[in-house]
Amino acid sequence: MKFKFIINALIGLGLILLLVNRDYGQIWGIQISVLASVLSSFLWGAIITASLIYLSSFARYITIALIIIMIGANFYYYRYDLQDIGHRISFGMIPDSPYSDFNDIEVVIDLTKNNQFIVGAAVEGIAVTFLVDTGANSTVINYEDAKKIGIPVDELDYDLRVLTANGAVMEARALINNLNIGGIHREYMSVRVAQKGKLFNSLLGVDFLKTLKSYNVVDDKMIWVD
Repeated sequence: MKFKFIINALIGLGLILLLVNRDYGQIWGIQISVLASVLSSFLWGAIITASLIYLSSFARYITIALIIIMIGANFYYYRYDLQDIGHRISFGMIPDSPYSDFNDIEVVIDLTKNNQFIVGAAVEGIAVTFLVDTGANSTVINYEDAKKIGIPVDELDYDLRVLTANGAVMEARALINNLNIGGIHREYMSVRVAQKGKLFNSLLGVDFLKTLKSYNVVDDKMIWVD
């Protein structure tokens, strides 16, 4: 009885979230279509399971097998999306928590509504959000993030002049000891720090992407393999 109440409560909560967020297209950064498909599988599974008591033993076994196949197929089809959900949850609790696929580490990043790839990282153990920029040769940390992770921003020499869409920006060279993104770990990485107020988002550049085994964009996802 208690188990039935929990299942019904979870399904009800899922339906409420879908209704409330239907105009936004996402819930916690996850596409609504993905959550709706998974929720519908569990909903149909609950309905069919409740009707099993009226079926013969043979029909009951066939129905259970179909439920398992249906749920399994949905999990396989949306495996990247569900993996990304797990990464979002684990990153919220442990910023550098890894997850892997066999011997490779795989990170999947969703395209945002603004057509950008945003990824959470742990730099020196501190959470930093990066915009993945395939047009930037170097990884650039904005002034505020650099100060947060312990870089002595006021002591840097901002002698590198870089032309951007918003004009010229002066940057300084710096070194970070640890960078973790979904289990991908880099040590002693050269970066640049932008002058105060000159860069809104920290940028993850091609210098980092080139260290991966592969990276590509499939549909609305950027997939890294390390």
